[in-house]
Amino acid sequence: MSEPTSGGSSSRRPLASYVGRRITPSNNSNAEENEVLDFEYFGLSPRGPPNLEAFLEIWSVDIHPNPDDVNKRQHHTALYDCSNLIVRRGQSFQITITVSRAFDVEKDKLWIEFLIVYELILIFCFKVNSDIVYWNRQKDGSLIKGDVKTDEIGKLILTKEIESDNRKDITDQYKYEEGSQEERMALDTAIQHGVKKEQAVTDVTMDVSLDMHVPENVLLGTNFIVDVELQNNSNEKRSMTVFLSGNVVFYTGVPKIEIKKETIKVTVEPNQVHRAQVRIKSKDYVDHLVEQSILHFFSSGHVDETGQTLVVQKAVPLLIPRMNMRAEGPAMFGHEVTIVIEFTNPLRKPLEHLVLRIDGLDSRKPKLKLFSILPENATLTTRELFVPRKRGQRKVIASLDCSALRQVVGELELNVT
Repeated sequence: MSEPTSGGSSSRRPLASYVGRRITPSNNSNAEENEVLDFEYFGLSPRGPPNLEAFLEIWSVDIHPNPDDVNKRQHHTALYDCSNLIVRRGQSFQITITVSRAFDVEKDKLWIEFLIVYELILIFCFKVNSDIVYWNRQKDGSLIKGDVKTDEIGKLILTKEIESDNRKDITDQYKYEEGSQEERMALDTAIQHGVKKEQAVTDVTMDVSLDMHVPENVLLGTNFIVDVELQNNSNEKRSMTVFLSGNVVFYTGVPKIEIKKETIKVTVEPNQVHRAQVRIKSKDYVDHLVEQSILHFFSSGHVDETGQTLVVQKAVPLLIPRMNMRAEGPAMFGHEVTIVIEFTNPLRKPLEHLVLRIDGLDSRKPKLKLFSILPENATLTTRELFVPRKRGQRKVIASLDCSALRQVVGELELNVT
């Protein structure tokens, strides 16, 4: 630090003017400072607005997710009640990026990154144009391509109609019509950006076809027939061995238990068709059903002369009988209404420990009723009283559940006046 001067008129050394802070503490006495101070340099920051010509800033990114925007109109997804963007695989969509200045294609670079995370802003539709390819495993462990099914995925896509309980076919909103020019272009685009063209699935030439016919409406607890059809399209005899397997499956398609196993050996004359029938009895599957009551049949065949492999599979959702519901008399606001619920046991055995749930009776929780047993072919009839507290349309729903029979439901539309 400095020493005090002897004369009052002595000259003072000018203090340095620097930007920063002192390295040492300032003098806390009355003595004058006549030496150059040491400062820690901070550096100078530019003042005023930045030069917009030197920077390229992303101001906004618009993926046009609204129903009236171009993406949902071109992809036919505007009717879905979803605020996010819904696009179809293999079809282009538009993105608008707003920047701070004119974009120079030669100098400026722009990176666009799509992240697939849990809360994805882009929702890609399911794969509805895929092929089913069956592979044969050889004794040495190698795989040889067998039968190929090109038209079994994406046949029918359904949803619930607006303000109705009916179903609506929306297949054309997920995919183009099979064989159309738009469908071919979408497939070529998917192959170009995904699977290499030389690895694309192609049809396998076969002179023998295998098909399986199952009744469309099979009521749970009844017997039915599975027809296996073998058609020889060649001018020579064909000897074939066909294996049929029937399983009870979960809703995911995972087998639970095999209920039927059949082997068919036959020789088909040239350009002829052979049909074999396999009978499925209710006692084979009724004790093994799970929630969705689905049976799955898988049939594979082998041609002795050519070594061709034939494969076909069918899923059979069994029809579950519904409960009958009706109201005795008109439904009036503030007046007691009687609802009658009836259900007939379709199985050839009694149902035990039944639980009936009724919802829509102006109560917070569904009402439960317990029944110990329902004999074979017997009808369960119960009545429920409630007082409507609101006018207008309403729905009462009932469900019946037991270990041998699942998802038995019934519903009743009421117009409360």
